[in-house]
Amino acid sequence: ILRGAVDRGTAAGARAGGLRGVLAGKTGTTNDGRDAWFVGFSPRFLATIWVGYDDNRGLNLSGSQAAVPIFAEFSRALPPQLFAESFPVPSDIVTAEIDPDTGYLFASGCPRRMTEVFISGTAPTELCPMHQGWYWEEPLPYPTPPPEEFPEGEGEEETQLPGD
Repeated sequence: ILRGAVDRGTAAGARAGGLRGVLAGKTGTTNDGRDAWFVGFSPRFLATIWVGYDDNRGLNLSGSQAAVPIFAEFSRALPPQLFAESFPVPSDIVTAEIDPDTGYLFASGCPRRMTEVFISGTAPTELCPMHQGWYWEEPLPYPTPPPEEFPEGEGEEETQLPGD
């Protein structure tokens, strides 16, 4: 879940700053704007950047603005193998293709698709009611196990649409 913060959320500046590989993280800012931080990690690396004043003066910058760029610059100088290994997937985690705008299961008419992780039993079970379109075949059963859990060769079939 915290990979999403780096890939498309409040810490996306790390990617924009040139950081590649497996990375997750969390930005933070105190309510009064005195402190800003970012905790970034991979399976083999963890670093925290805190930005603020010792005398509690206001910083008035978010973690995204103040800490993420420092983390990205520091981390780019590290060996890339620290960001090469994937996070282990617990056995009770499943993935589902969802419409990120509604949180429902992706339907053929949805303009955007995203793979999201869920604790088994908590994934959405209904197709997106806003974008339900037609199907040439029945939709795949959801939720599905993460790709790493498919036996070799299973789950790689391509759906053939009429006319293909």
